[in-house]
Amino acid sequence: MATQELLVKPTAQGARPGPRVLRRGGEELRRPPGRPRPVLAPGAAASSSCRVRPRHAGLQLVLIGLLTFLVCVGFGLLAEVSSQSAPVPEATTVVQVRADETLWGLAQRVVPGSPAGEVVDRIMRLNHLDGDAVHPGQPLVVPDAGVTR
Repeated sequence: MATQELLVKPTAQGARPGPRVLRRGGEELRRPPGRPRPVLAPGAAASSSCRVRPRHAGLQLVLIGLLTFLVCVGFGLLAEVSSQSAPVPEATTVVQVRADETLWGLAQRVVPGSPAGEVVDRIMRLNHLDGDAVHPGQPLVVPDAGVTR
């Protein structure tokens, strides 16, 4: 079989003399390294109608934004429902601090349905306390909500 050369273009000045050879006849075509070899079933033609078409990017962005908005609204409603607790009662009574009880523990004991931080602040104002240190047996004025004495 005769060998035939295809010429691409003459080389630039300063390069090797002679034309650049793209392919020689009789040799198998080579694919570039890293390029996958196409695999088709015998007798089957490649069809572009079977490929998965990507969705419109703008529609995806709108859907993601809408979903994010709904999740944020849901978390906001959940936080609002969980933060609604009983207010700190206005009525007061006197209790004694139990052994190993903190001001925070006392607030949870005397008004269990109210936010403990607000109850602690109210106890500190009612008793003119500078810090949160309490002693066993110490009498304190506290909000009254059916206190266990």
